[in-house]
Amino acid sequence: MRKVTNAEAALAEIMSVLSALPRTRKVADAPATFVTRSALWAFPDVTRVWIEGDTVHIAGHLIYGKSDMGVNKARITAVLARVGL
Repeated sequence: MRKVTNAEAALAEIMSVLSALPRTRKVADAPATFVTRSALWAFPDVTRVWIEGDTVHIAGHLIYGKSDMGVNKARITAVLARVGL
C-alpha cells in the first residue's frame, strides 16, 4: 500500500469541499476539474485542482465575459479556509 502524502490528503479534502458546493459538479479527473454555475444566470466557472511535486495548485476562471466580479477568488479562498489552508 502506498503512503498518502500531505499534498494528496490536502487534494482529497479540497475536492471533497468543492464537490459539496451548490451548483458544482466534477467534470474531469486529471487535473480534477469542477464546474460551478452562477445562481442567477447559470454561467459556468471552472475550478481546477492538481498536485505538482509536493504542492497542491488550485485555479479558477470564468468561461464567459470579462469579469467574474471576484467570485472565483472568493470561492477558492472559502474552500481553502474550510480545509484549514
